[in-house]
Amino acid sequence: MYFYSFKLVLLGDYDIEKGIFIKGPFYKVVKSKYPNKDILPRKGERIRLTVERNVVIINYTTKGTSDVFQPPWTKNILDEGDYTGVKILKGTIVEIRDVSMGSFPGMPAVLWVRVSYVPH
Repeated sequence: MYFYSFKLVLLGDYDIEKGIFIKGPFYKVVKSKYPNKDILPRKGERIRLTVERNVVIINYTTKGTSDVFQPPWTKNILDEGDYTGVKILKGTIVEIRDVSMGSFPGMPAVLWVRVSYVPH
């Protein structure tokens, strides 16, 4: 089941015009196949979470995992029904499977990633 394989977590709020994080980043890249560094994480990179992160699925309490592939930022404001109760602990290393960023007028962009655990 995808819910257990891939998890959506927020990595920070980002000012696209200035190219800086306003909140976060809540991660550090620990392994990358890309030759150049980038401020934003990329698919395939491994990151270490620098703070505990909640796993979010839009409408989780009412629809289960049916919206697992819909980026949380598309809802604009999350409510308690979007939080799965699963947390990924600070210091956990995960691999990025997908990156999604979006914003609404007058608000910073939010950076969400779909991650999977890295076997030890």
